[in-house]
Amino acid sequence: MEHKEQKVPQRARRNLNTTKVNEEEIIKIILDEAFHVHKTIGPGMLENVYKTCLAYRLRQRGLLVEMEKAVPVIFEEIRMECGYRADLVVERRVIADTKTIDE
Repeated sequence: MEHKEQKVPQRARRNLNTTKVNEEEIIKIILDEAFHVHKTIGPGMLENVYKTCLAYRLRQRGLLVEMEKAVPVIFEEIRMECGYRADLVVERRVIADTKTIDE
């Protein structure tokens, strides 16, 4: 089952040209929202549930979020389109990969 990315209303998206957010600020927001999602939902859910909820929360905070984004792997002069998909790419600068564990 493929998840389709939802469109974010323009009013919810801040103007990236006038508001610069650095990587540390983006990471802090991602961590804050990831903890919120986990505390709210609790353990034991599928990875896709956490990922979808985290993407929603980040968009609510006004961040640009791309889900299941294809990312090429580059090693020296070799560019490989090897099928790596990042769970979330936030503000086109930070990759967030969601994981669940079995206890």
